[in-house]
Amino acid sequence: MTTVEFTRQNSYYLDMDQKVELTWEDIHLPFNEWCSLDQLWLYIAQKSQEFAVSYCYAEARNRRWLQFTDLKETRYPGAGTLKATAGLATRPVVAKPTQPLHLPRGGQITLFVGTTLWFCLTRDDELLLDAPLERLSDSWFGPDTQVGEVCYASPTHARLTMEGVPRNPFKAVTPVEIKNHSDAPLVIDKVNLPVPNLALYLDGHRHWTSQVTITLTSEQQRGEVHISPGAPPQARFPVDIAPPRRKLEGGMLHKAMSLLLG
Repeated sequence: MTTVEFTRQNSYYLDMDQKVELTWEDIHLPFNEWCSLDQLWLYIAQKSQEFAVSYCYAEARNRRWLQFTDLKETRYPGAGTLKATAGLATRPVVAKPTQPLHLPRGGQITLFVGTTLWFCLTRDDELLLDAPLERLSDSWFGPDTQVGEVCYASPTHARLTMEGVPRNPFKAVTPVEIKNHSDAPLVIDKVNLPVPNLALYLDGHRHWTSQVTITLTSEQQRGEVHISPGAPPQARFPVDIAPPRRKLEGGMLHKAMSLLLG
């Protein structure tokens, strides 16, 4: 029997031996049990006239115990068919390389960015839960506090090779090609990805998103973001998982350079 201990911070602890593992590609949610998908823990309680969805996030405290925080619960009347699917972030994601990269004039590089997946739970096409599989930090991206946008900070570094990207069923990989067509060399410390405009794919046990190409020009320090249709070339046998949250007309986005790279 699972023992639950409440603390003054309204967090609770659960013995790790009681953890119920789920594989993301073959997900069958049990009722009245705690289930884990990466840091996200779910509990779906079903009764005759209603069901409740509870979720929280886990943080390891030592080798045996996990601390759970930010417990949320929502109750829904009636019945219906529940369906769980994967999705991508609801905001742009800011990622950093392991160290700043110097891109000469006329040069180009490709980065591989890990993007946290979202858990989407629907009942008869009604969205009930739309939550990331791990707790993410907010990040402001822009030249100052007046110009910019609220993003999520990627918990992993952007890599120059796929060998540096560990296989993770709870993350998707975004190939990002950066082309410097400006008149000066660039130092890339971070990149702002329009993740809500990307589609999600599955190739074997690895998730991918649409490929992003950022072309920088000297004209008014502008950047052009192109989102390629379909899965990236690195995905050999891709399967469509989720369309973009916000479809981009023509697959093209124009932004100031300061809103794309830092």
